[in-house]
Amino acid sequence: VRHGSVGAHAHQNAHAMLSVTTTVAKPSLLVLMGSSDDGAEEESSSKEINPYADPNYPDLEFVNYDDPEYQVDQGVGDEFFDPDSTEERIEAMREERRMRNDEFQFETYYKEILKEGQEYKGEWTVYTTSTFHDNTDDGLGSIPKIKQVAKPLKVISKGERIEIESSKASTHRLEHQRLLHHEKIFTDSEDGEKSPEQLKQEEISMSMKFCPTEMSSGDFRGHQGIMCVGNGYTICTGIKLMEGSDNDLAHEGPFAEYRSELGIQFEELRFRVKLDYA
Repeated sequence: VRHGSVGAHAHQNAHAMLSVTTTVAKPSLLVLMGSSDDGAEEESSSKEINPYADPNYPDLEFVNYDDPEYQVDQGVGDEFFDPDSTEERIEAMREERRMRNDEFQFETYYKEILKEGQEYKGEWTVYTTSTFHDNTDDGLGSIPKIKQVAKPLKVISKGERIEIESSKASTHRLEHQRLLHHEKIFTDSEDGEKSPEQLKQEEISMSMKFCPTEMSSGDFRGHQGIMCVGNGYTICTGIKLMEGSDNDLAHEGPFAEYRSELGIQFEELRFRVKLDYA
């Protein structure tokens, strides 16, 4: 579990381990229009009543997402294109939309999550399961136990935006831009001498990467598991099980190692959970 706060004078935070289950009701929406004539009243009376309607805003337009004929503009249909266009042109338009979303995710992650390069100062508490402990037998079918490893690590984290050199002409605005993640241990004078176990854990934690070394806008395609939504985000990276396997399926596995990070942010505080599957 990792968390911290941003800014030179940010406070260190207590650590915790959380398991959160969120239930989101599926929206079922329809069009509500106000009218005073009798015909409109008969038409509105035949419509399904929307349980989510706000009486303070009766003229808002609602969409019924349960309608099987409804399609979202995600490149799954041709409803927004000229039927006379070629398939190549249609795919090019879809790719343009996907690229614009990649750019939006890239910019949002850098601005809202990395705070445009400001430092986060916080503590990392590392846990392992008893599966990896020596002289531990959980027994057949039992649930592995979770154990804290060493003392919490004090870490400074920050992001950096760079422009890489390339002989190729860029085809879009962010093609040659990358995001880097920097993390380092810091030691207070009050910490005293660290044990060999503590120093070893610090070295292990700092050597692990939970996202691509140089994150591009193309890494924010949803199927790769890197995205930000609202004040939350996920990033990940993996090592393929077999070298030379199809790069087009690199995000599907199987993986020799896989690491992911889930984070949520509120004002200057950030809470992160890093998961290492190896």
